[in-house]
Order: sequence, then C-alpha cells, then structure tokens
Amino acid sequence: MIDLIDTESVGEPADAITDNREEVAVTVSATEHEGTVTIRVADNGPGISDSRKQTVFGKGRQGLNSSGTGMGLHLVDRIVNKHGGEVWIEDNEPEGTVFSVELPTV
Repeated sequence: MIDLIDTESVGEPADAITDNREEVAVTVSATEHEGTVTIRVADNGPGISDSRKQTVFGKGRQGLNSSGTGMGLHLVDRIVNKHGGEVWIEDNEPEGTVFSVELPTV
C-alpha cells in the first residue's frame, strides 16, 4: 500500500519529499482493536483538499503531477472493501495527510 500511495495517489507522500521541506516525516503504524487492524500511513506534506479526498479512490483518478495510471488507490479501495474493510483519508495535524486502511482480523 505504501508504494501505491507513493506513486499513484495525489502525490502523498512523494510531494512531501519534493515540497522543499526541511524535515520530511512519513510514519507507518498499525493498531488492533476489537476484531480489526488499522494501518495508518501519515506524512507532513502539503495535504489533500477535502474535495480531492472524496475522489482519489475513483478509477483512473491520477494525482497531481502523477505519471501513474490512476488505478493504484482504486485497486486498494476495491481489495480492502472486498475483504470487509475500509480505506479513508484524513488530515494529519498540524499538516499533511493520513491514509488509513482498516481490515477485520482473521
């Protein structure tokens, strides 16, 4: 998933690296809670507008300055949903984006 976010999304976290930031931070964490596991990939990049958060999982939706096919996050969404989970995007405070994937444990 990290690779798909890096190359196929709206430039996160790749934009954080090329956004002339002094310190780039990308963190990955996982938590288990009541029969689910949630994986979070957070960065301190420029963030994603609320209007784009609603569309980045659409088929063929390419990110800003992306040379990808626009299929990466669409496939993540489809696969996660097929396995009874969900994927979403949130703001990372004070700046950046968090991509979260929640799946049921087996």
